[in-house]
Amino acid sequence: MARWATFDCYGTLVDWNAGIAGALGGVELLDRYHELEPAVQAEDPTRTYREVLRETARRMGIDADPASTLPDWPVFPEVTAALTEARSRGWRLAILSNSDRDLIEASIRAIGVAFDLAIVASEIGSYKPALEHWHAFAAAVGRLPDVHIAQSHFHDVVPATRLGIPTIWINRLAEVGDPPATREQPSLAGLADTLDAVAGDAPRPPSSGRSPHAAVEAIHLGPAEGAELRSVASARAVAGRGLEGDRYYADDGAAPGQALTLVEAEVVADVGLPPGGTRRQVTTRGIRLNDLVGRRFRVGEVECHGVELCEPCAHLESMTRPGIMRELVHRGGINADILSDGTIAIGDEIVPL
Repeated sequence: MARWATFDCYGTLVDWNAGIAGALGGVELLDRYHELEPAVQAEDPTRTYREVLRETARRMGIDADPASTLPDWPVFPEVTAALTEARSRGWRLAILSNSDRDLIEASIRAIGVAFDLAIVASEIGSYKPALEHWHAFAAAVGRLPDVHIAQSHFHDVVPATRLGIPTIWINRLAEVGDPPATREQPSLAGLADTLDAVAGDAPRPPSSGRSPHAAVEAIHLGPAEGAELRSVASARAVAGRGLEGDRYYADDGAAPGQALTLVEAEVVADVGLPPGGTRRQVTTRGIRLNDLVGRRFRVGEVECHGVELCEPCAHLESMTRPGIMRELVHRGGINADILSDGTIAIGDEIVPL
């Protein structure tokens, strides 16, 4: 199976700070620009990045068109060699960028290394740290990437970690951030070795993401938040709403990722909790749930879509034991949408689609 590495571009491969400082007229303006740009992106994700750059400059009182200079922004000196070496080891490369198609293509030409795929904000109507870049990648490739590499902790490391994707933080500015990345280094020098090491640390299952016996092992529902859960043999799933009889069932429509929660029986046993102890609705066996984030899958007759990791919270720790949050980080299961009506029952097969 091909190994995929996804990259942010600006700040990671191309010197964004040098480019934007030159376009605006001085490095002393960078901090203010960094404060304003995420708000401009978030208030209207349909803006092109060219419009975002111009509008952010306008709010700073600067009459400038930074995008007009972007094709000339410098590539970090180690980048071309590092990417060339990664490709020579069989890695497929993709860019997930908060930019426009013409701008990213100009930067790829400057980098001088071919990319197999590039997903840009202006074509999907979304800016990182929202998750749509990774969902678009999964739709194009059939799964999430093996590793994500980026300089921005806020825009990239945090959302990729939410999705269970191993990360390499190119921490050029010697910042601190939580959650920690899988690996951290100051530049792309030696990247191919780090990619191989991360892939070795987090091996993926076969492309199906499941064993021959991937199935539902238990179902637990609760009538209200904090109430004792009861074990049931089956539950009625309603598209867009949830499981009937559970506290998260929403007559007016569940929020994205709030219709269904799943956890691996192997993880529940490893942390020493009883069945249902994680307060997830469906307990599975024989499948790596993290690999279903960004993918459609079927539980019995019910079609679902994995949205994000279901990370442990302080409420769960208060209802179980100290330390459970730490032990369940990145393996507390997933949140999913329910796409079709049907019944989910113990023993139902789980099939990635």
